[in-house]
Amino acid sequence: MKAGRFFVTLMTVFVLGSLVACGGAKKSAEAKAKEGNEKVAENNSIMMDLYVKHGILLGSSSSEETAKKHSWSSYSETELQDIRGKLERFIANANRFEAIARSRNIKVVGDTGRMNKAKADAQAYLASLLSRAGSDSQSTTPPSSSRDPVKRTSQVEREGGLDDLSQEI
Repeated sequence: MKAGRFFVTLMTVFVLGSLVACGGAKKSAEAKAKEGNEKVAENNSIMMDLYVKHGILLGSSSSEETAKKHSWSSYSETELQDIRGKLERFIANANRFEAIARSRNIKVVGDTGRMNKAKADAQAYLASLLSRAGSDSQSTTPPSSSRDPVKRTSQVEREGGLDDLSQEI
């Protein structure tokens, strides 16, 4: 009789513990999915801001080559710090998004392939920016050409426009 009560008590505790744990896992998955979606939205905003304000296009077919040739001499130190901060934040967000997207049972809005391409471009621009001291003196691109809105618009039209990273995977 005592063994029966003990068994029933043990099973009750086990069932209640399982129910609570499953609810916690679901809430954790939902929180991670929400965080991943927020990272995608923030990166979309950063991409648009970098393009509109500075002519830096991430995620296009020629961005890595363009990054290597980018002339940083036309930017003030404040602008360069702003660009560097945005590129670093973009890369950190992309890394976190990748970690979340790899998690089990989590559905996030975003394309990891496009995010990886845009992250590689951001890394190329950041590397170019960090090595600008030697490259600015060797640059053959006039300082204003990278910031010319007409040239930026035609480049976007040729390459199919700015990609929105928020497509469901």
